[in-house]
Amino acid sequence: MPVPNLFWVLSLKSLSVSGGVFLLKSAALAFSYACLAQLMLHFFSPNGVVSVIWPCSGLALGALLIGGKHYGLGVFVGAWLGNSLAGSPPGLAAAIAGGNTLEALMGFYLLNGPLHGDLALRRLRDYLVLVVAAMLSAGVSAMLGCTALVLAGVSAWSGFVANLLHWWQGDMMGMVLITPCLLVWREPPYRWLRRGRLPEIAACFGLAWLFGQSLFLGWFNTLTGPVLSFWMFLFFVWSGMRFGRHGVLLIMLMSVTQSLLGLVWQVGLFGTMAAQAQLVNFWFYTIALSVVGLTLALITRQNADAKRTLELSEEKLRAMFDLSPLGMARNSLDGRFIEANQALLKMVGYSLDELNTLTYWQLTPEQYAPQEIEQLAKLNATGSYGPYQKEYIRHDGHRIVVRLNGVRITGTDGENYIWSTIEDITEQQQAADTLKQEQQLLRTVLDNLPIGIWVVDAHGTVIRGNAAGQQIWAGAEYVGIASYGAYKGWWSATGERVKDEEWAAVRAIRHGETVLEEMIDIECVDGTCKTILNSALPLRDKDQHITGAIVVNQDISERRRNEEAMQLASLVYQNSSEAMMVADEHNIIIAINPAFTQLTGYTAEDIIGKNPNIRSTPLQDPAFYQEMWAQINTTGRWQGEVWNRRKSGEACAERLSVNTIFKPNGSVYRRVALFYDITEKKAADELIWRQANFDPLTGLPNRRMFYERLEQEIKKADHAKSAFVLLFLDLDRFKEVNDSLGHHIGDQLLQDVAQRLKLCVLPVDTVARLGGDEFTVIMGGQGDSSRAETLAQEILEALATPFVLGGDLAYVTASIGIITYPDVAGTTDALLKCADQAMYYAKAQGRNRYSFFDPMMQAAAQRRQHLANDLHSALAEQQLRVVYQPIVQLATGRVVKAEALVRWQHPQLGLVSPSEFIPIAEETGLIITIGEWVFLQAVRQVKHWRENYCRDFQISVNKSPIQFQDKNLHYPAWPEQLKKLGLPGQSIVVEITEGLLLETDRFIDDKFMAFRDAGLQVALDDFGTGYSSLAYLKKFDIDYLKIDQSFVRNLTAQSDDKVLCEAIIVMAHKLGIKVIAEGVETEGQCGLLAAMGCDYGQGYWFSKPVAPEVFEGLFGRAFLGDR
Repeated sequence: MPVPNLFWVLSLKSLSVSGGVFLLKSAALAFSYACLAQLMLHFFSPNGVVSVIWPCSGLALGALLIGGKHYGLGVFVGAWLGNSLAGSPPGLAAAIAGGNTLEALMGFYLLNGPLHGDLALRRLRDYLVLVVAAMLSAGVSAMLGCTALVLAGVSAWSGFVANLLHWWQGDMMGMVLITPCLLVWREPPYRWLRRGRLPEIAACFGLAWLFGQSLFLGWFNTLTGPVLSFWMFLFFVWSGMRFGRHGVLLIMLMSVTQSLLGLVWQVGLFGTMAAQAQLVNFWFYTIALSVVGLTLALITRQNADAKRTLELSEEKLRAMFDLSPLGMARNSLDGRFIEANQALLKMVGYSLDELNTLTYWQLTPEQYAPQEIEQLAKLNATGSYGPYQKEYIRHDGHRIVVRLNGVRITGTDGENYIWSTIEDITEQQQAADTLKQEQQLLRTVLDNLPIGIWVVDAHGTVIRGNAAGQQIWAGAEYVGIASYGAYKGWWSATGERVKDEEWAAVRAIRHGETVLEEMIDIECVDGTCKTILNSALPLRDKDQHITGAIVVNQDISERRRNEEAMQLASLVYQNSSEAMMVADEHNIIIAINPAFTQLTGYTAEDIIGKNPNIRSTPLQDPAFYQEMWAQINTTGRWQGEVWNRRKSGEACAERLSVNTIFKPNGSVYRRVALFYDITEKKAADELIWRQANFDPLTGLPNRRMFYERLEQEIKKADHAKSAFVLLFLDLDRFKEVNDSLGHHIGDQLLQDVAQRLKLCVLPVDTVARLGGDEFTVIMGGQGDSSRAETLAQEILEALATPFVLGGDLAYVTASIGIITYPDVAGTTDALLKCADQAMYYAKAQGRNRYSFFDPMMQAAAQRRQHLANDLHSALAEQQLRVVYQPIVQLATGRVVKAEALVRWQHPQLGLVSPSEFIPIAEETGLIITIGEWVFLQAVRQVKHWRENYCRDFQISVNKSPIQFQDKNLHYPAWPEQLKKLGLPGQSIVVEITEGLLLETDRFIDDKFMAFRDAGLQVALDDFGTGYSSLAYLKKFDIDYLKIDQSFVRNLTAQSDDKVLCEAIIVMAHKLGIKVIAEGVETEGQCGLLAAMGCDYGQGYWFSKPVAPEVFEGLFGRAFLGDR
């Protein structure tokens, strides 16, 4: 099958991807590919599938690079058709065709992307890039094709590596040989057709063809041999140096064609080799020829291009050198002239021969020697000098001003030279000097004018201005912008915004109008506002055409502000709500404003010409005025509060400011006083201060003021190493008075107590009310214990006198705690706490007494705190228990009642007295929970004893006032609990204290009514120790009175206690109330009580409180006897 015509392949340059032409060319590509593939597989493939020679890859890559990636379809069809014709199954042929197509596409993308190069292969780099792309993309086809062969069963895995290598070699060689031919020969070498080149063309390529026939096809067998095979490189060198890429590729195609024919006919260099070595040697030989040949051709082309470029550059430079209007010269490093152009010779007035005998030092005046040295140093450091300016001395002795630039170069002889350009700027310099002088003169005049002057062109753009103008523009750069562009806005004197076309400069330019002193307000770019007088005068050329304008601005902002300030000052002076007074240097009033008359009552006729001291009052002592005038004379100003008087004589407080206006020589010119009335404000401030620091009821210092003064006393004592005493008072039974007589009576009582306390103390002492019925006294000065004790005794005596309160007499005592600082040290809170502890100790000792603080009190307080904490868990941990003390019927001796009492067995402290923990329980509110628990234990016990011993047995249960006051109803009412257990109300006696009877709360009254309705009986405990009011006994329908043990403890036949007990018993019986005597400890007491008619007795004579089981063992027979 004939090899496809090369020039038909070159027609791929004209491929188009449009319509039928594209399909036709794709078909031609597929046909050419299939034919080449059939030839290679038929003649040069040992296994009919893999060939070391595969020009098809080069054809495919070249087609895609020339025509575009769309021709991949033709590649695929041709590859599939070629492999199918060679005997491959359709599927295998498609897989191989896919690999061949991917190979071409990968090469296409590499050369148009990451490995981008010139497809015309004009540089060595372009060819090397093509080789790299061929090596990479050939691997894709080889890998896919060999894998397909194995998977199709055509080849075994044992031959995979060999097939992969041969496949890669064939595809890579095809792209390295054929693709360059297509890319380069698509542009034919028309220069070969020039006259005189045909003989060389015939000789080079004719001899190369003959040598190839001999070497590869066996012609002239006796001349061929292994050594002669390398002679082919001579023709590659010849063609590469003389005919470039086209010549090398042409000889390469001839050699490859001849070699392939020799392989087919088994003749020549490769045809006579062993079968296994033929194709491999041919591959390496061909690759070597192509790479060396093209490399040489490309290097030769690059050198020729560089030489041609250099020659053109030299020609251009020479032309520039000869024709340049600038002087140009080449000097040696010592300054000798070697070359010079005509412009320089004309400039200096020397001929070239004359100039060659001189150095530039001889043309340069001596005054420029330092500059020359500096420029030579710059030349040595950087390789260039200039531009710089100096003078040359001409041949005729005249001097010219020149501007020089130069570089250091190395000549072909290896020597260093200086190439310089010299420009004659004498006339320019003279004109520039003249212009500079004129400009300097004009600039001096403009910059020293106090008004802004700008010159604008015909477009209104500023081309020049002075410093005053820039200052008016708030320092903004104005040259090059519109004359109105430096302002954010401007307004006329009437307040209307001025449009751009109404700007004075614009009017002068557009209409030739002369504008004189228009007042406008402007806002500068920095936000400042100014008032200017704006003027503009049009500029005209010789033909009277307007070429611009001169704009004159005068900043009158300060003048206008002063005018407005004076107007404003006058308005403020006349309309200010503050009084103003102006006095001269002799302090004589010369002016006042209306507010002065309004505030003081003095008119201008009353006050002008007089000294301000006519308004002074005795409320300010002379020392105050001396200090005030001393400050005014020193600083020129004073500010503060002062008392003056009005014309009516009424005193008034004023907030006064005095300022002095001085003359240039520093003497006083005027004094200006401004003031306003603060009389009402001071009164309000005083009221607020008193409300914040004094108790509104008693007028005494409150808690805040107390803390402040206590802090002051601590600081004074610490500083002076002295002592002071603090007394803490709490009124005894104040709550009873407050609740029984009313809160208004209680308030009157507190006021009376405060007055009596103030009468007891010294002026240096401080009496304060902390709140409620708590008072404190801080003994100032050198406080000591003896004086504190005396004062405490005086207070107790003063309070012992009955208080007359609205027709009633009230007896009130106090408990006083005393501490001495620094014996008791600490913060104000700590001191108050210690005093409070001492007061509570006095109250615990029986009230109406005083107590000095002792560290043991602190320990007691800590114990109370510890007990309060532990009491929260006592009930849950079963530390509490209920014991029962019998109540004996004195007439019969029978045990018919018992009182339920709670005991606390503390795990660390042992048995804690009820008198110690019951108050704590009441303070913390735990008494509610504990009381309910005791009640529940008691009702369960009374149910047991009623069912098993005595059906009428009663148990008394104490109920705290805290329990009565609890409105949260956390627990069921006692009558309800009795009803659930099936017990009658008479089974429980509720014991209350006298203090509860004083409560006037309707809620408590309702509870008493509920008890009465349910049949519960009520016993009044500790009768005789409190108010013992008969009215309350009647009101609450008490069932039992319990005589307090304090009356029974010392009961004898002749004692006063016997009389009291008889009176209580008789009174109770008259009211239908039975009596229980507490604290019976002897037989004699029991007999006396029985003789007086007392109903029941309770005390240690009968039994101490015991556990239920012990109670049953002691008194069970008495119960049985009753059943």
